[in-house]
Amino acid sequence: MAASSTAFVLAMSAEDPRGLLDASLANLESKEINFIKTTASVPTSPCAIGLPPTSPKDVDLLKQSVSPDKAVVHNAIDSLAERVLTSIDENGNTLLHLAVLNHPPAMVQLILEKLGDNAHALCQTVNFRGETPISLAHDIEDVYFRSKIINVLLPQTLDHSIQSFSTLINPRKILEKFPQVLTNPVLEENIMIGCLAINQSRNSIKFSATHMDSNYQTTEEKNRILDAIQNLYRETINKEFNLHDYRALIKKHGVANCGELAHLVFANILDMKMDKEIKIEMTSIQNGDHSFIILDRAEESDINDFTTWGPSAVYVDAWSGKVIPVQSKEFLEALKAFCFIGYNNDPSSYYNLLIKFNAAYHVLQVTQEEVVDMNGSSAFDVAINFSSTVSQEEKEEDDELDFNFVDVESSGVAENALPLEPSVLATLRPMP
Repeated sequence: MAASSTAFVLAMSAEDPRGLLDASLANLESKEINFIKTTASVPTSPCAIGLPPTSPKDVDLLKQSVSPDKAVVHNAIDSLAERVLTSIDENGNTLLHLAVLNHPPAMVQLILEKLGDNAHALCQTVNFRGETPISLAHDIEDVYFRSKIINVLLPQTLDHSIQSFSTLINPRKILEKFPQVLTNPVLEENIMIGCLAINQSRNSIKFSATHMDSNYQTTEEKNRILDAIQNLYRETINKEFNLHDYRALIKKHGVANCGELAHLVFANILDMKMDKEIKIEMTSIQNGDHSFIILDRAEESDINDFTTWGPSAVYVDAWSGKVIPVQSKEFLEALKAFCFIGYNNDPSSYYNLLIKFNAAYHVLQVTQEEVVDMNGSSAFDVAINFSSTVSQEEKEEDDELDFNFVDVESSGVAENALPLEPSVLATLRPMP
């Protein structure tokens, strides 16, 4: 799939509605971060995540999966076996996408049961238009069918792999997972640096509007956190900060989404006393929504081909609580974008979700970069400007925004949907 998407480096996103914080591009000469428009090309090959092309035989099995005959559908799933996770049609639709588009709720339920452990991964997979099965369900015109299919899909779509915001990272346990550190001391040190920076951030930030924890909070708790995020954003309008002061501002409000947390980690690493040179890159997912830090990506490597990043590159994500060597299967499993769904304009029916990175739709972009060496650098040295290109028209639009869940309108909101059934609510495992 060849495509091009225009994205703002300081981008509009579901978790930062004003688009002033989440992603930023450093001008390394002036040390300023500006509101810059850029064109990001979507990768034409999914080689970075190792997806093989779907064979004609498997494409035919996908077509069989839309049959009204249950036996034919079950045979298609059995024949695809593990290839069901990677088999797609010409639009990038998986078997589960096709099920939502073609089957009634009862058949979708049967297909989920037949998929077994593969159901969760398929629920988090996007097609070439960035649609998940549950987002396709939101477009179903029949209110009853739409609500029933959402009820069926939601428990399998929710992500329970993200550590609670109150959890700190144990570096020893991280290192034990990756035996390659025994022969790569640079990788070991990078992992330790990432763990320390995340723990410093999580010690000062306890709440996030976009974290999975909020799926289990009351409406009052959700709105209180959104109010705090809104107040943080308001304090940045037409202001300039160095990264040290911006970090202090985030800590003052005690709330952060992925973009703010990436800034915190960035600042924390800048302030560490290093006995070596280390490259820090704030990275965002374009055509999606997530920000994180990459340490020591190889020079001249392709940001959208993970296989070129080198043996010492480390993914550091304070939002999800993950520190992972890029050259590992765990990284491919961890790299996800954020989205949310909601319906009926009911705060209790809004859920934060994660979707798997799809190299045929998503694109990675480095939005800020620094190289730290023994001579020292610090968060005082990096300037952040939130005012340079925010037009009066954009400011007026921002003033009209209301961040309370009860007033949110989004393409991810299905109006007039039925509430979640009690049996479904009972399956939504609370976070520890």
